[in-house]
Amino acid sequence: MDLSDYFHFVRDWLPANFGQLKVPENVGLEQPRSPGHLLTMQLTLPENIEARLTPANAALHLAIGLFVTEEATLGQAAEIAGLSQAAFLKELGQRRIPIHYGPEELAEDLRLVESLGAR
Repeated sequence: MDLSDYFHFVRDWLPANFGQLKVPENVGLEQPRSPGHLLTMQLTLPENIEARLTPANAALHLAIGLFVTEEATLGQAAEIAGLSQAAFLKELGQRRIPIHYGPEELAEDLRLVESLGAR
């Protein structure tokens, strides 16, 4: 699956109004059960997609979609996927999805390296 296919899959899989999705209380949402976890969602998928996806794969696809659209950071997306950041980066690399690493992040990393060297 190339990047274009992946975006089409995510676009078709998620509701068009995903960012503004308002879910009634009786649709399978639960209150937080552990610190740091805000929401548990139960999704109803078409049978042909449900047959192809495990819960872990569904979480990974959701995490990648949120990361690509810059609605989640790398760390947040990795947590959603249930992976370490390194493993999530590997998944992104296998799909040829670029990370969000611009001049500001580079400058911040260089400052950090310089401050560690000064110790």
